[in-house]
Amino acid sequence: MRYLSNMGITLMVFATMACSNAPKRVNYSGATSPNEVMQTLEADVQDGYSKQVDVLARDDFSAGQKSMDKARDQIKKGESQDKVLRTLGEARAYINRANAFANGRRATVEGVLVARQAALDAGARSYPVQREGLAVIDDDLRDASKAKSIAPADFSKLQSRYMDLELASIQAKHLATASGRIEAAKEKNAKKFTSRTLNRAELDLRNAENMIASHRHEDQAFMPAVEKANASSDLLMAVTQKVRAGKAVLPEDVALKLVFQERGLKNMNEKLSSIESQTAQTTEKLSAQDQELKKARETQALERALAQARKEFTRDEADVYRDGSKLLIRLKSMNFASGRSDLPAASLPLLGKVKIVTEELDPMQVVVEGHTDSIGSAQVNDQLSQKRAEAVAQYLESNGLSSDKIQAVGYGFKKPIGSNKSKAGRAQNRRVDVIITPGDVETSTTSM
Repeated sequence: MRYLSNMGITLMVFATMACSNAPKRVNYSGATSPNEVMQTLEADVQDGYSKQVDVLARDDFSAGQKSMDKARDQIKKGESQDKVLRTLGEARAYINRANAFANGRRATVEGVLVARQAALDAGARSYPVQREGLAVIDDDLRDASKAKSIAPADFSKLQSRYMDLELASIQAKHLATASGRIEAAKEKNAKKFTSRTLNRAELDLRNAENMIASHRHEDQAFMPAVEKANASSDLLMAVTQKVRAGKAVLPEDVALKLVFQERGLKNMNEKLSSIESQTAQTTEKLSAQDQELKKARETQALERALAQARKEFTRDEADVYRDGSKLLIRLKSMNFASGRSDLPAASLPLLGKVKIVTEELDPMQVVVEGHTDSIGSAQVNDQLSQKRAEAVAQYLESNGLSSDKIQAVGYGFKKPIGSNKSKAGRAQNRRVDVIITPGDVETSTTSM
């Protein structure tokens, strides 16, 4: 912190003091928005607090705030805009004069103001005792600021009082809990029943206070002592409660042992819970990894099955695709007679290959889809595609595929893969698709 170094001379305060009469009101035009003026004043008041104008020019600063409160009441009562603006003009005049006086005095009492700001930053307004102390010192500073001069001793004393207040605020911030516990234990007659634990807690508290006094701006230096004081005061409360928990008063040694046993068991349970949680997380992670590994293996196996199946068919017979986790065999040379669903003899070798591929995949399900071109009515094509799909399914079933694994579906011309406006496109649409959902792909493909 920075303080005035030249303490050997008499410190003169600006002689120009706030006059007893009100300052000249600031005039606002009728077009001015009272709300905008109020917002600006409120911002200036907050800025004034940060610059300690409330101490250096309290009378004018307070008078300005009172005029602002009066203007708020006028707005609430619906009084005329001109009247509100006049009141706000008074507030502005007071705030302006307060800032002017504060600026003139600030350099003279800079060291005191620095010490005061440090106390505020430490939280002097946050704790009852410190807040009361701040009010007392502030009053003395205001009185001193109005004098024609401040003796060096008085200046130094004000500075020291703010520095002491800063220290007390830091101590309150870090040790309020420990101090409160110790006082609560004393109210429960700790001096009589748990004197040794009380002495230990008070000793740790004093040590923490001393560490903060020596290193008030170095948290890392005093925090270990603070933590120790908090732990000691916590133990004191626990032992004090344990001593008088039952009908009979327990000796302090017995109460201490019981508290340590309970805390040891609690720590053990917490450690066990932590281990169990970590184990569960590890298991979950391993399970996810296993699923990913399994999925990767299945993908690789399906790709192998796909490559092997493609070798079974010529380009004119069928195309083989991967459809997600399924295998799709698109039969291109079934050559059903027009309007017929009975299997042509020429298609049996092709279906034999389909049967071989299907068996090697040990399927969970096989769906046979029948498709037609768009020539003819939808009803006729739906029926025809269904019968053709059933004919292929019947072939696979009669050649060893379990009936509960196979399904036949006719889509008519609902799912074209080519244009029905051309001969080639219609030929593409007249097809049978066999969609195989493999069982254990990884196992089944090893023999392909």
